[in-house]
Amino acid sequence: MLLINFVSFAGFAVADKQVFEHNDAICPHVFNQPHRPDPVDGEECDAWRVVCHKGEECCENDGKCECYPSERWECSGGSWHYGYTEMCQNREPCDSWPECESSMKSRFGEELSLSDPWLFESLQETCGLFTEPDNENMEEMCRCLALVAKYSEKPAKVMRCMVDDFEGERVTFVEAAVYIAGTDFCAPFVDNLPEPDTFDVTVNACPRDLFISSSTECQAAADSLGIKWNSCCQNNNNLPYGCLKRSDGDVIWNGKASARSHFPCNVAGNCDHGMRWAVCRTREGNGRRLESRLEELEAPVW
Repeated sequence: MLLINFVSFAGFAVADKQVFEHNDAICPHVFNQPHRPDPVDGEECDAWRVVCHKGEECCENDGKCECYPSERWECSGGSWHYGYTEMCQNREPCDSWPECESSMKSRFGEELSLSDPWLFESLQETCGLFTEPDNENMEEMCRCLALVAKYSEKPAKVMRCMVDDFEGERVTFVEAAVYIAGTDFCAPFVDNLPEPDTFDVTVNACPRDLFISSSTECQAAADSLGIKWNSCCQNNNNLPYGCLKRSDGDVIWNGKASARSHFPCNVAGNCDHGMRWAVCRTREGNGRRLESRLEELEAPVW
């Protein structure tokens, strides 16, 4: 049989009953061959056990559109056995997502500002992605799409809408961004993209230009540093003002600017309840603070 011949030709030493799952070497020689039809359920096959996957279906998974094989073919016991993978069972198909429209930009921007403040700021600074009605500067748009592609995990969960690609197939906004950013047209514009802000934990208070000025950004700093975020105590007189790390091993935002406690906490009388450290930016990042970006979203631009 063809399968036996191919395995022998390729030089595989195959033990009886060995399973080939997702086997890129064998399965393409069984399915989608122009000179013969694909196997059918129950058709005779090699006695070795081989599992091949065919087809594709796309559905939502944890807020993202992901695609999976739709069919499973197994050669075992001398015949082919066919079944559905059911990977998308009880999940919303991606093609039910709405068409991407300009009216969605403001909402997408608000959601991304909460899940990834740095990326939101960078996209606004680069091309005004969430507030510009039509940015015709292709260099800026290529750089924005390259940012979406490079840091796609958060945008994929936020920008849940579909567009038509160049072949008329429906794809997600993030999938389209990945494709366009990788084209030769965009290639000259996508070097030296902005990098995420970095953060540090210090004994002394943050310099003014490196001060973290919101709970949202403080949480992003905690995530970046790999320290547990604690949403409590956000207007507390017993903690220094700003983003801080406690000796408990967590990061907290205290928005009370008039708090009596203040850095550095290793000076007697400055802080209540033990040692505290300031959490600061290590560089300025992308200019204006997150709050000014959010104000832009409130202004109608379409």
